[in-house]
Amino acid sequence: MRNLKSLYHYTSQKGLLGIINDNNLWMTNIFYLNDSEEFTHTTKLIISIVKNHNKEITGKIEAGTSTQRESDLLRKFREIERVLNDFISEGLSESYVFSLSNDGDTLNQWRGYCPEEGGFSIGFDYNKLSSIIDTLNNNGNSERYEIKRCLYEEEEQLKKLESLVDRIDDDLFYKKEFYKQLVTYSSYFKHESFIKENEYRIIYHGEPPNLEKRYTEGRSMIIPYVNLLPPENKDIILPLSDVFVGPTPHNVLSKLSIISLLDSKGYDIDVKPSEIPYRSW
Repeated sequence: MRNLKSLYHYTSQKGLLGIINDNNLWMTNIFYLNDSEEFTHTTKLIISIVKNHNKEITGKIEAGTSTQRESDLLRKFREIERVLNDFISEGLSESYVFSLSNDGDTLNQWRGYCPEEGGFSIGFDYNKLSSIIDTLNNNGNSERYEIKRCLYEEEEQLKKLESLVDRIDDDLFYKKEFYKQLVTYSSYFKHESFIKENEYRIIYHGEPPNLEKRYTEGRSMIIPYVNLLPPENKDIILPLSDVFVGPTPHNVLSKLSIISLLDSKGYDIDVKPSEIPYRSW
């Protein structure tokens, strides 16, 4: 990611106005993202791994060839399976994410994340955004924030999860780190069908100690979220790099109004119309 210049967030008029006027980003609880399988994808993968281990050890127990270590592992595996099913059914994760892409003008993103009447792709300077994350972590947040590229390749996901399962022999790791690491993986593991999105994420792990949990309306339910910047960091200015105006029947007027809005907030950045030949109106 050293050569990465900007990351882009696709949004509606309301979303763009919220980001610019409030100088903040809404980070959504991972269970309430557009893709309902966001979190459960990872937990289902690790449950399948655990089930295979359970089957293998149970076979040895029934054959009378198991060791005490394997019996202890079976107990842990069964506990993991129960807890993970609770994660899926009860939405127990407190991870919050803000989604970005390394491509600011792509058809899949306009179609997937912007309204038919038009949307915007807001660019953020990657290096400056990373510096903000470092600042937030240095302000007593214990490395809770990070920027991660989403991992789509299931083979690579399974390798990481197998490695995680292999460490449960260590009681201290199992009690303190296993689920924490699993939630971390779940925050950026995605199904391979989404690979063209080239998604990156700002992630906040754990119940926010100094961020007020807020709620907004969704399509079919109330959505919990937190702001990226806590009140004590209000002096931080979001590092906007450029803005794409999405396909719209009024692209010239839309561009002019965005330039005026950005100028009123002190931004001097490029505003460009999308080059995608796409009509949704």
